[in-house]
Amino acid sequence: PGRKVRQKGEGGREPSRESESEGGAGPVRMCGVTRERYPQGALLRFVRGPDGVLVEDVSGRLPGHGVYVVPTVDSIGRLLKKNASAADLEMVIRRCGVALSRRFLEGLGLARRAGVIRRGLRELEGLLDAGERPFLIVATDVAANTRQKLEGLLHRYRVEGWVEMLDSETLGAACGWSQTVILAVNDPGQFEMVSQIGR
Repeated sequence: PGRKVRQKGEGGREPSRESESEGGAGPVRMCGVTRERYPQGALLRFVRGPDGVLVEDVSGRLPGHGVYVVPTVDSIGRLLKKNASAADLEMVIRRCGVALSRRFLEGLGLARRAGVIRRGLRELEGLLDAGERPFLIVATDVAANTRQKLEGLLHRYRVEGWVEMLDSETLGAACGWSQTVILAVNDPGQFEMVSQIGR
């Protein structure tokens, strides 16, 4: 809730084996529902507990054979509905959303320390002027005039879309800043994860 996606991630990929990787960019896993393949970090893992119930494994460290799924309400619902022992789907989805948001915010902090994040219209324009095409995250409480300026800037550079999620205080705090309404991320790994979470 409260998340809007104005740019879709890459889709339509052919299925592959779980052990496959692309260009050394890390492991690739197949979604157990859509049968499409994505970087492992963009998926949510489930494992079957001792009682036979599928349990979300956001950290990816629980023992047992795991099944990976695109972290959307539809995909999680379809996965769990196949298992009669999976109880209270709504609660599981809510819990997954909280955990994935936490994982995303931790990723933002890492990206900030790696120096691949810029904030605000001025720094975004500098990136675009240099020919960069970063992934954009906009706070849900962005002011109307700032939104208008952003749309004008993206139109001028022929850039389409952004992900709108979380408030400016939360986004800023994740990066060690004060309130931040616009973040530009030059990190393909973050793009993959956020585009899936925001859907």
